[in-house]
Amino acid sequence: MKKRDRKHAGALLPLMFMALTLFQARALTAMEFGAYAGALNKAGTTLVGLTLDSGFLFPMLKLETEAYMFTRSERTGKVLTLGLKINPAFGRVSPYAAAGVGTEVQRFDLSQAKDRYFTFIGGGIKIRLAPMLFLRLDLRFQQHGKKDESIPGTEKVNYFRYTAGLVIRI
Repeated sequence: MKKRDRKHAGALLPLMFMALTLFQARALTAMEFGAYAGALNKAGTTLVGLTLDSGFLFPMLKLETEAYMFTRSERTGKVLTLGLKINPAFGRVSPYAAAGVGTEVQRFDLSQAKDRYFTFIGGGIKIRLAPMLFLRLDLRFQQHGKKDESIPGTEKVNYFRYTAGLVIRI
């Protein structure tokens, strides 16, 4: 076998693997849309939100986007998050783990000087209620940045977020 032929033969195996992965992933990936309600561990803080998950090439790995609004006695906040979710399916019950970043948005414009950024890690379970309908129970830890004396309103804050909701798989 010539050296040139071996080079092409070596490239054939990864191409076949990619083609099989794409074919299988196309059949297995799904979008999930849901709504949830819950609380932060601060007393009197409730939240409601929406979530959208989209599958990748690997069926267990999803890109998750969320938007939620929380209400405390003194103010209301709007939060956007983006994360990765590992979500294997085991029959009716699907545990998952999620990690990512988020921001508390003060106002929706191009100036983000007052936005607060945070990281989160957590997980939960989804329980299939019907072929396309799931109950989602979720717990996340949100770690906000350090206190910065030069910027008013930036105290070190960490939250636990507890939510429950419904998810539809499309």
